[in-house]
Amino acid sequence: MDHSEFLRALEEIVEAPAGSINGSETLENLGNWDSVAMMSLMGVVAERSEARLSPRRMAGCTTVDDIFHLIQPA
Repeated sequence: MDHSEFLRALEEIVEAPAGSINGSETLENLGNWDSVAMMSLMGVVAERSEARLSPRRMAGCTTVDDIFHLIQPA
């Protein structure tokens, strides 16, 4: 899953306008970011990539890109 695909999926999940999320947004300021959105993102990532996210790992994230970096190969 590349960065653009990740951002577009997140926009759909949080019902943000297309192209409005660039990755630098803080999660606390992201409209509609809640536990349901978190679980939805976990599902999308699992479906579209080899990576797996967990609530514990995501809890340490501050920005959208922090989450994206969790799914990148080491």
